[in-house]
Amino acid sequence: MKLIDAQKYLINLHRNDCLYHLDDDAVECLQGVITVDEAQKINLMINKICSAGLDWGIFDCPIGFCVALHNNELDELIKSYDLPITKLEKM
Repeated sequence: MKLIDAQKYLINLHRNDCLYHLDDDAVECLQGVITVDEAQKINLMINKICSAGLDWGIFDCPIGFCVALHNNELDELIKSYDLPITKLEKM
């Protein structure tokens, strides 16, 4: 896993209004927002991201990156990636 791939994944969660505290369980946090199946897939990916040993720089960890996303501190970065939004299975 590369840092850019992890960042893009988290940005996609943010864009789909599915960003949550990564120490918690996606199934519990996103209950009623997305399907259980989709939340389980997110749990697996978050586990991969958190265990990849990536250097998150000033963010320190994926959670720090998510906090910056949540606070809209990375809007310019997001625009520079020109990412398509991957739709999640909503409830």
